[in-house]
Amino acid sequence: MSSDTVYRLHESLQIAAIYPPYIMVGWSWGSIDVQNFVLSYMDEVVGMMTLDGTDSGYAFDPANPPTASYATGLVENFLQLPTAVLQGAADAGQIPLVFGYFQPSDNLPATAKSASNQWYVTSKTLTTILQELQIMIPSANVLNSTYISKGTSKPLSNMPFVALTADANGADWISRQNTLVSLSSNSIHLHTNASHFIPLEEPRWSCQCLQAAA
Repeated sequence: MSSDTVYRLHESLQIAAIYPPYIMVGWSWGSIDVQNFVLSYMDEVVGMMTLDGTDSGYAFDPANPPTASYATGLVENFLQLPTAVLQGAADAGQIPLVFGYFQPSDNLPATAKSASNQWYVTSKTLTTILQELQIMIPSANVLNSTYISKGTSKPLSNMPFVALTADANGADWISRQNTLVSLSSNSIHLHTNASHFIPLEEPRWSCQCLQAAA
């Protein structure tokens, strides 16, 4: 569950002597972890930022269970393939970016793309991806319950919060992003025409948003 990830992250920061205050940043599913971290350690966080971040409403979107099931099946098949075969498919751009594999056309150094794809073909990484797929809906559900338990329309209080939304994802997504932003009384909502892969397509936007959160 995301709560376990948050606990391990917090303990790891302490062990590494990286002490608060923190500014928490999450892209996509990482936003669930960021929100849980803020709710768990509110007094240690001075700002948060999401890049097209997943919201607690993810748990109730009827499109998500079949999508997660389909993705789970593909990753299970990846685990059955010889590493060299999977590596070749990744390097050839035959596996969608949504699974974490960079495409030949992506604007990154070839060595960076190759190193990342090599990491994503390991059984350890694929097993981790499977575990994440299995906890996504339950974790979003728990986050939603945590928000409700606060008994207020502003469960993030006045936490400085910058959200960057990819408008290309459609009106329903934008509406849910508006709801997410409303959870803090001290929020800024920015928009981009990029796809969901904002850090890859609009890295400067990400840096500007981080500066605003700071």
